[in-house]
Amino acid sequence: EFARFPAERSTLAMVSGLTHYGFTDALTEDLRSGCLPQLSLEEGHRSLADVVGNFLSARMLGDADAAARLKAGFDGVQLEGAR
Repeated sequence: EFARFPAERSTLAMVSGLTHYGFTDALTEDLRSGCLPQLSLEEGHRSLADVVGNFLSARMLGDADAAARLKAGFDGVQLEGAR
């Protein structure tokens, strides 16, 4: 599905150990189904905030430092697409 977005303006970030419910504010469904998270909510949200914050700063504000951080990547995060 990622391929349908404009490649020159899109970045896909996959945080290792973060589940779909880890993206939200609770792990209740993961725990109920036996899907044990590898990251705490705090760790997962911090990783997401790093990527999203730098992506938005680079793209919307033209922040060269944020673009450099995005290009360098983040621990535990696989990035695909434009950086």
